[in-house]
Parts: sequence; C-alpha cells; structure tokens
Amino acid sequence: MSLRIRKAYEVLVALFIFWTILIGQDQDYFRSPIRHDIKLSGSFAEPRSAHFHAGIDFKQKKGVPYDTIYAAADGFISRINIMPDGYGNALYIDHPNGYTTVYAHLHHFNEPIVDYISDVMINKRIHKIEHYPKAQKLKVSKGDYIGILGNTGRSFGAHLHFEIRKTDSETPVNPALFNLKPEDNLPPTIRGIVIYSLTPDGEVLDQDYYDVVVNNKNRYTLKQDLIKTDALIVGIGIHAYDTMNGASNHNGVYGVSLKNNGREIHGFKMDSISFDHSHYIHAHMDYEAKINNRYISKCYNLDSNPLEIYDTTLTSGRIITSDLVANHFEIDVYDIEGNSATVGFDLIRQHDEFKPKQIDNTYMRVTPAKPISGSGGKFKWETPEGIVEKPEYLKIDTNGDTLIIRGIGEVPMFRYLKFSYISDQELAKSTMIATQNKKGELMSLGCVAQDSITLITFVNRTGRYWIDKDTIAPNINVLNLPKGLSRRIRFEMSDNYESSFSRDQLRFEVYIDDTWVLCRHDIKNNIVWHDIEFKPTNQRHDLKIKVSDSCGNVREKTKSFKY
Repeated sequence: MSLRIRKAYEVLVALFIFWTILIGQDQDYFRSPIRHDIKLSGSFAEPRSAHFHAGIDFKQKKGVPYDTIYAAADGFISRINIMPDGYGNALYIDHPNGYTTVYAHLHHFNEPIVDYISDVMINKRIHKIEHYPKAQKLKVSKGDYIGILGNTGRSFGAHLHFEIRKTDSETPVNPALFNLKPEDNLPPTIRGIVIYSLTPDGEVLDQDYYDVVVNNKNRYTLKQDLIKTDALIVGIGIHAYDTMNGASNHNGVYGVSLKNNGREIHGFKMDSISFDHSHYIHAHMDYEAKINNRYISKCYNLDSNPLEIYDTTLTSGRIITSDLVANHFEIDVYDIEGNSATVGFDLIRQHDEFKPKQIDNTYMRVTPAKPISGSGGKFKWETPEGIVEKPEYLKIDTNGDTLIIRGIGEVPMFRYLKFSYISDQELAKSTMIATQNKKGELMSLGCVAQDSITLITFVNRTGRYWIDKDTIAPNINVLNLPKGLSRRIRFEMSDNYESSFSRDQLRFEVYIDDTWVLCRHDIKNNIVWHDIEFKPTNQRHDLKIKVSDSCGNVREKTKSFKY
C-alpha cells in the first residue's frame, strides 16, 4: 500500500470513528441562532489571553446593524446576566436534551425578558445581576426571538458569542458537533515548528524555531533536510492557525496528530474543555510565545496538565532521541471538516554532550508538587502545590513596602500566590496594594484588610507590587441630559486607579427627584446611562449621581434639568 493511499485510508477511518461517536446526538437538534449564513470571527477553544474560547462567535450580517437572535431549541431561560464586563447581557436556555445554550454580548433582550429582569433589578436596587429564574418561568420555543446581537461586556465588536454546554456540569462543547458551523474547505496554515530540549520532568532547557516551506497548499517541509539536536529528550511544538470560508480571522486549530516513523504518538482534539481547566491553556500553548502573539501548540503534555483534549491511548509526546538513525516526524493539523495540512521533517541526536544554559542560583526552582512559603521584611507569601505545570524558576524580593516577583523568562502560574503585608502601625482605610498592568497603568488590588494592620491579596503573575494610599475620589462627567426628543441621561466616570478585580469596580447610584433609577454601564468606556420613562411635562427635575471606589472615596454631582 502506497503512503498516499495509506494516509487517505487513515483519514477515512478517523472520520468514521468521529461521526460514529456523534450517533446518539441529534445533530439537527439545535438550529442556528441567526438566520443568515454562518460566518465566524472566533472558533471553539481558540486561544485567548488566559483561557480557551468557550464558544463560537457569529459575525453580524453585513450591512445589518442589529441582527435578531433566536432560541436554538425548545427550553426555558435558566439564567439572565446583565454585567458591565464579561458576557455583558447574556441569556442561558436549558433544553430537555441535557444541554444549555448561551447567548452573550446581546444589545438587549426581547420585551418580556426586559420587563421581567428590570423589575427584579429595581426591587433589589442593583445595576448588574446574575439571576436564575424558576424553572419553566420563561419558556421559549425553537426559533423564538430572544434578543438583538450586540457589543456589551468585554466585547470589542458587535457579534454573538454562542455556547453549548452540558447542563449538569456546565462544560462547554464544540457547537460544530451539532452541525452549527460555516462552510469550510480551507486547510489550516502551518508557519513553523519548535523543538524543545527537555529534562525528564519536563523543564525546558532550550528551544529552537524552524520555519517551514510550502510545497503545495497543504504540504510543508522545513528549510533544512535534517534537524540535529544535542538533547536526549525533546518535545515538539506546532505554529499553526485555521481559517474558514468568508472570514479572514486566524482561528485556533481543531486537532493535531504527531507521528514518529509513521506511528501516531500524540494527538489532541478540541471537542470540549471545562471551565475548571481552561486556564491550562498556558500549559498547552507555549506561554512565552503566546504573550508575544505567537500561537504555538505543544505536541506533548506533562502529567500535571489535566486538560481532557489529549488522546489518552497514545504517549505523552515526549520523545527520546536516537543518535544512530534519524527519525521521521509528521505533524497533521486538521479542522473539524477534515481539511488538513502536514509538515514532515527528520531529527537525529548528535554525540555532543548537551549543555543547558546556566541558571542564576538566587532563583528558587519551583515544581508542580512543591508548595512555596516564605517571608521578607513586612511581607509573607505562600502558594499551594500546582502553581506551575513544569519546573520553573522564581525569585521573590522585598524592599520596605514593595514586593517583587521575578521569573527566568515568562512564568505561567496555575494557582494564586497569596501574600500578606503586615504593617507596624494601624492601616488607614485608604491603604491598598497596587501594581501596574502591561500598558503601565496603575492598578488597584483592593483595599480589603484582614485586620487593622494586615492586607492580603492574591496574584498569579510576576511583577512589582507595593503599598499605596488612594485618597482621591472618582471623577464624574455628565455628558448629556434629557432634552427635546432625547430621553437619555449619560455620564462617564473615571478613577486614578484601575481595578484588577470585579469586586473593586467603581460603584454608582443615580437618583431623579430622590428616586433611585436603574442604569446601564458600558465598562469599556466607563459610560453609564439611563433612559427616562415618564412623560415630558416641561417640569424641573433634580439629578444626583454618586460614585465610589473600593477605598471608600466618594464623589457626588447634582444637576437640574427640564423635561
């Protein structure tokens, strides 16, 4: 049997097994939540900043500012979110088949849902909510209008974020398994490979990147015929992305298969990823490359990586190299429609002794099974085991009211490092722990004290942290008041410190004629608005806005207007 015929046979067998698994699931159970052709701006499980994408992102119809969104199947609304960040305005519908569909970043809901949730929020006097209606309270039928596509929450362009989850575990499942996918006959694109020199416990000692050469649209080789390594153990990474018909977005790949001399030794598929494990994206991807916008998937995994995406019938993908004969490797990258791209290369170990780079001995070696604890100056710190996925190097220094966490290279943390600041005198209410984000902006880690002399926070990244005081009240800028046909009150708010935690976001209250009113919040621009519901009578009204930060600093502004 020729190599080409054998590869075609393997693909057919894999597709047969894949579709056999899906028998028992009604692939047509869910309809598309939109009525036009499916075009995606985001695929399932593609890499995001600190997690895998839990759903798919439907593009809006070209030329249509507000697409109508429909229920994917019969069920009832089990959850309603109205949040300034995250999913923004979102609906969750439970279905009789054991799955839940999620519709996020909506501009608004249909009128019955708006009326229902507005009453709940007004009664509780809150501007954001995560609400669980009683089962069957808000029933929907397949194809019912439920809302309008939008850009609310942490969204940076109008689209529908759509998920299918298992109802009992809330585990996201790839919607393409239910036939919710665009037409796609484009193969993935391969950019290069990485060879990682590893210790037996997975520490990366060295790595080399190799560009690929395109032989045709889906077959690649390297610029050199043979890769030579000095390492006894290596892992391989693949730099690749996927595209779909009708969209230019570079999406994450669905599946990868690694073969050694024709035998598959490692593979993964993006069928389902739990939220509990989603942050292990930093174990699956090359972390340092990822934060520099280079998305390289590792074709090997370690025992401390709990992701369910790997084929457990195969090996870990870590390879013991040979110094006698070159091994031939092939990496197949494929999408859910079976479009694939392949890169092949040979690798051999040289007889030279491998000499890894020297490590600064002032750094401590941290392993997955090793908790960390220590103290210095006014600080104490501790971490549970599992803060890293493979051996890494960290150094924690203190200087007065400052604590600095350094790593050799970029170090992903999978658990939070807890540190405490113990003052030698009673802390003012305005005392907080501060840091800077990647843009250099000042960030507050909160003003919550354990007692009168102790502050505690949790961090999961290297950086500089210091004790500061925030005595400056937020700013309020009224942008417009009701006038003529406009019923909208709108203002922006800002603070000297951004917040790292949702609990520390700016809080606001708005009153008209001493009556509390429900508002909406666009956190991307820190804009708050309220549309007046009473009829215009050309009477004078008093507006009061109150904004506070997490350190208790408060700003009030009053305005009068006629409406």
